[in-house]
Amino acid sequence: MTLEEYARCWKKLADGIQPMIRDKMEKDAPQFEEYVREQLYSGVDGDESPLIPGYTEDPYFKKTYGEHWKKNAERYKNWKTKIQKPKPSYLGFSARGNNTPNLIIRGDFYSSITAIPISNGIRIASYGVSFGSDIEKKYGYKIFKVSSKARRHYVTYRLMPSIEKFIRRCEL
Repeated sequence: MTLEEYARCWKKLADGIQPMIRDKMEKDAPQFEEYVREQLYSGVDGDESPLIPGYTEDPYFKKTYGEHWKKNAERYKNWKTKIQKPKPSYLGFSARGNNTPNLIIRGDFYSSITAIPISNGIRIASYGVSFGSDIEKKYGYKIFKVSSKARRHYVTYRLMPSIEKFIRRCEL
């Protein structure tokens, strides 16, 4: 390979890597939605912090059940643990504690989690359910943030293979 051909290959790589990554992320938008769902199912937000308030601290129970709120919160916590047993995540999160919410009951909120490609990445939010903004207010905007464990998983298993393929196409 001549120096000129080598320089053309490097230029092709330099000019194309950013658009290739942006295209890959756009195509993989559903994967980012899955990462956020997996984090929430594990009871953590995008900072990998437990979702709070926990069931037995949730003001909803105090407001709804008055003096019987603790008993009802405990009953709900036990019911949720029974129907959705906490389990470790493929992203590396431990099983959530039984007092830690996972924000899933019927699946409406989870189904509303949508990743939309934007100019400098992906925006994830809840679309199509009336109570999505209430959940975000209660638990914070970080419920839609992609955690470092999820980003590492994405880079390792989805992005790097595409980058390696792109480099080979650039003949380097």
